[in-house]
This record gives sequence, structure tokens and C-alpha cells, in this order.
Amino acid sequence: MDKLGARRTVRPPQGIRKLLPIALRRDSSGWSLRVYWGKLTIAVMTVAVLGWLAASVAVFSWARYRQNIADARWIDIVVPSRWNHFRHAQGVALLAKAQDALKAGNFGAGFHDLRVGLAKAPGDRDGRLLLSQIYASSRRPDLAESTLLAGVPYLSTDPDYLRALFGFLLSRQSDEKVIETSQHLLANAPQNPTVKSLAATAAATASYFRGNFDRAEDYLRQYGLERSRDGQLLSAKIDWERGYRELALVQIAQLHQHLPADEEIYVAYVGWLRELGRDDLARQISLARQIEFPDNPRPRVDLLYAYDRAGNDARVEQYAAAILRDFADNNDALLALADFAANTGRPALARQVFDLSRARGIPWEGPALMSMEALVVAGKFQAAIELSQSLLAENPELADRFYAVFNGLQAIAFYGLDDKESGQLFLNNFLNQQNVRAENLIAVSKRLIGIGARDQARQVLARASTADPLNQAALSQLIQLDLDAGRTDELPSNLRRLLAMRKPTETVLRQAYRQLSSDLLMFRPDRDDVLREVATYLGKSQSTSGPSSS
Repeated sequence: MDKLGARRTVRPPQGIRKLLPIALRRDSSGWSLRVYWGKLTIAVMTVAVLGWLAASVAVFSWARYRQNIADARWIDIVVPSRWNHFRHAQGVALLAKAQDALKAGNFGAGFHDLRVGLAKAPGDRDGRLLLSQIYASSRRPDLAESTLLAGVPYLSTDPDYLRALFGFLLSRQSDEKVIETSQHLLANAPQNPTVKSLAATAAATASYFRGNFDRAEDYLRQYGLERSRDGQLLSAKIDWERGYRELALVQIAQLHQHLPADEEIYVAYVGWLRELGRDDLARQISLARQIEFPDNPRPRVDLLYAYDRAGNDARVEQYAAAILRDFADNNDALLALADFAANTGRPALARQVFDLSRARGIPWEGPALMSMEALVVAGKFQAAIELSQSLLAENPELADRFYAVFNGLQAIAFYGLDDKESGQLFLNNFLNQQNVRAENLIAVSKRLIGIGARDQARQVLARASTADPLNQAALSQLIQLDLDAGRTDELPSNLRRLLAMRKPTETVLRQAYRQLSSDLLMFRPDRDDVLREVATYLGKSQSTSGPSSS
């Protein structure tokens, strides 16, 4: 302090003072620190920014050169709002690393990186499909399904992903999930024609599998799919199931003419010809296809049906042996051959396919189930039960994956042995399943009818019709069964339900009209009203397009 006691400030040189945010000063009370807050703020911010830039450069270098994240960008690290881009780049790198590990046989590391990578890059299509395939091959189809469904928000405009998703869900008979997902896509992607077509076709197909033909047609009509290949094929299948067999045959024949190489159309065409007893034409088409596509096993299997219908067992054995020899590693060929064996009651052939599939290391579950069915069709019920028990004992997971099929076949087998108590137990288990399709229910009912268990067959169809009142396939079969058995208690109410549908089966309506017109039923109080409704529909149909005589 000077003589006057004035305070004195110690200042650094002028050039430095301009940069420093602080200075020491001395007054009567001693030394004190003076802070220049504006300069201090600028200094702190400058240091922070420089530190942040240095740290981001370090992280970028680590990610790009140490972690081999090829898509890493410095801007995605330094700007917080772009961190999600860096996270996605991390995920893509992990997914690539996972694929390399899986190819090298390191499943543990590959699976871990796959899951972590997909969590960081949830919209990676290939990674999501790969993870779902691993779950499916590990016999966890539930996890595969949830993995695929979780990808819909990220891949809702990817046609390839949607095809894989819908294909898997339909194979799992998760038809309601297909419809729910399709409706979401249709509501949220109205301007994407490819997505609209895929979603509407999937929803229509799922509705068809559930026997709800009116809803299936609504999807086809609303989204303009009636002239597409899938729409025309589905329309033909719907007419076939409704009982308009000749109309369906004309449609499928035209499709086959325009798309002769289409496998699905060919299979439906030849199958319907066989069911209508037109074996000569079916055989001609199969022979022509075998000549045109010699490496295709399907025409050879179809020729087996022709030889079986002709009673030519020698030719059946010869052709079956050739198929087993030439297509020993072809899963589709073996499944088609096993299906032939099941439908025609040839358990020895079905067992050959089953054993060959297992020996070759290709999926054998289908041939195993078809071996059981072949035994049931052949009337070897005890052997079918024993095979079922041995399969479940060796592979307990089959009980969950094919619960409905095992219970349905075992119910038929026990009724075939006249063990009604056990048969009813397995039948109840079969009927309590939520995802059993109309075609499965109708197939079981037909097998039960074949062994004389008509009351149980009716129970199956009634359960299907009650659970889904719009299931036209099950309702038509239920009415037909009641007509054949002379059961009329529920006939009027069921006929009214059928008439409420867009295109009821005319053959069923005509038979019902004849039966209700009998004098034996003249005192039923509701008979005349129902007869009038049936006659009105048949009259309108005759005046517009003519009723089917199939």
C-alpha cells in the first residue's frame, strides 16, 4: 500500500492481461482476486469445446481403427443429435462380425454379437432374418415369430422382409397375427402399392385358411387384387371350398394355361382333377409336365396317384423307388412322397421316407407325422399309437410343436380301436387348441367319419363353427354331415347362417331343400320359412348365373 493508503492492483503485462480472466489486487485489507466473468466463461467454454473435440476424435479413431466400424463418421460422434447414426453403425459392424463368427463355427460369440448388433441396428433386415432363422432351427418358433414381428416398425416398406414375415406366420398358422399386421400396414402405408398388395394378399390368404371366405374376398376386391395371379388363384380355391367345383376348375385351368411353369397352380389343378375322378386328364398333364421339367419331382409323385387309382401296385413301387433314389436329398420331394403314402395308406413307404430323411439329416418331422397318418388310413391303429408314443418319448419337443396333429391322429386311432374314453380325451385336447385351421378340423372329421365315429366328427365341426361363426367351410361340412345322418334339430338355424354368407354352397342347399320338404318334417314350426329362404336364394342364383351341378 502506498503512503495515501490507496489500493494497488498487480497487473500482468498488457498482452497477457487481455487473455487472462483473473487478476490479483491489493488494498488496505490485503491481497484479493478479481475475476473477469465474461472472459472466464469464454475460457471455460473454449476448453470444454476443445476437450469435446479431442475426445470425439479419440472415440472416432477407436471406433474406426480399433473396432473396425467401417460406417463410423466423426460428425455422428461429435453431434449428440446424431448419436443414433453411430449406434446404428456399431450394430451393422457387430452384425457383420456375427456372420463371420457363425461361418467360422463360433456359434456362441456369433449369436451374442448378432443379438447385440440387432439391438443397436433394429432395422437391419438380413440380421433380423438371420436371428429368426436361428431361433426357428433351434426349435423356438415363438422367438422367431416375435423377432420378425418386432421388425415391422423398421421394415414396413421392405417387400422381401414382409414376404418372409407373412410366409413364416402362415406356416405357423398364426393367421390372426397375419390379419392384424396386414391391417396395420394397410392403414399406415396407403401410398405404397407393393406393400398394399402384399398385406392385402396375406390377409386374404389368412382369412381363407380360417374358412372366412367372405372376408377373404373383401380384401381381394377392396385392394384390386382380383386380376392378379395370387388373387385369381385364391378366388379359385375359395370357389372350390364353397362347392363350386366346376367353376373353380375352369379358373384353375385358365391360370395353368397362362402360367404353365407355376408349381402351385399345377399342384392345385391336378389335385382337383383327381378329386373329381378325372384321372386320365390328370395323368396327361402330369406326364407332359414331367417331360417339360424332368428334374421336378412333383409330376412323378402325381403319377403315383394315377397308378394307385388304377390299382397298379407294381408301377407305384417302381416309381416310388425311383423318386427315393433320384431325390434322396430333396426335402420337398420326400414330403410330397410321404404325403402320397399317408393319403393312400402305405405305411411301409411312409416309413422309408421317414428313415431316409433322418439318415440324410434333413427335416424329418413331416414324414414322421405322415407315417402315423399312413398307419391310421391303413387301419393299423395300434401301430399308429405306438409310433406316436415312441416319437414323443425320443423327441419331447414334438408335443409342443405338433400338439394338435398328434392329438388329432391319436384320437382317430383310439376310436378306431373302439377305445372311446381315450379317444375322447385326445379329441378334447385337439379341440381346445386355438390356432387349428378349418382345413385341419375338416380333415380330422373326415378321418373320423371313415372309421364310423360320426358323432365325434360332428363334434369337431360344431366346435369349429361355434368358435368362428363365419367359418363357411366348417359350417357347410357340418350341415352336410347332419343331412347325411338325417339330423334336423339344428338344420334350420345352420341353414340361415349359411344363407347369410355371400356365396353359400348350392349342393348343400339343394340337398337340404329336398330333405326339409319331406312329409316327415312337415310339422316343424320353422320348416316353411327356411324352405322359402332356400328356394329364394336358389331361384336368384339360377336366374343370374345358373347353379353349380357339382
